[in-house]
Amino acid sequence: MVDTVALSAAAHLKIGQQERALSLYMTCAEQGHAEAMATLADIYALRGDHTRAIEVQLKRAATLDPAERIEVLCEVSDTLFKSIGDIESAIDICWQVLSIDSDCRKALHRLAVLYSKNEQWRDAIKTILRMANLEQSALLRGRYLQAAGTIACEQDLHVEAVALLNKAIESFFSDTLLSTVDSTRTSVFECFELIVATLNKHHEWRELERNYRAMICRLEPGDPEVGALWRSLGEVYRDKLGEKDAAINSYEVASSLDQSGLTNHRVLVDLYEGAGADQLD
Repeated sequence: MVDTVALSAAAHLKIGQQERALSLYMTCAEQGHAEAMATLADIYALRGDHTRAIEVQLKRAATLDPAERIEVLCEVSDTLFKSIGDIESAIDICWQVLSIDSDCRKALHRLAVLYSKNEQWRDAIKTILRMANLEQSALLRGRYLQAAGTIACEQDLHVEAVALLNKAIESFFSDTLLSTVDSTRTSVFECFELIVATLNKHHEWRELERNYRAMICRLEPGDPEVGALWRSLGEVYRDKLGEKDAAINSYEVASSLDQSGLTNHRVLVDLYEGAGADQLD
């Protein structure tokens, strides 16, 4: 009987009798007819009545198997956010999806976006890390870690930021050998530049030293960036930590890697002039 009414509703809708079709679809929906509820929700949405469309979609979702229910709930979350602007309710729907499938990437991605839009930064970071933990690909895992670390930097969560960005770098390195043409190279140095900027901002000089040394150790000896890293490490020793001997050692390594670089030689001359006689030997 319900199927017959649904067919009649579809016929009325086809010939433009929308009000009669709407009435018939409502009758079918009240009796739990899933297809009728889907069409009814579409009609409400086309009319701009998103609140009623959501009500029907939620009722429909309760009649579906878990996989289909997840799809409908994700659509509802999108409608709540994009058409109604109700971020809190959209977040709640995402959590309903995760109660069905805790590893649902679609829901986690939406949740991360919603938390970011709502400026719930720590929740956004936690959600991104959940996505990272689901990734088998070290490269993709690194991308998520980089995103989480970048948010932490922007929100001045500097301890978390440095830890996350270092994890991102390690993940990138575990995926493939870094080379001058490697597609991950830019991401690696973006992460490292953020680490350096963050530690400089917070005057974490010893941590800055440790991170430069860690980055040097990660790279192949012939990598074109190694010399610049040794030079920057020398600057940390000279200007931030006041450790002249360590600065001389760093600049000597940098100079040996780039013998045409006059800057390193000039800095070394200045350092030698202020060093003891035994250092000159």
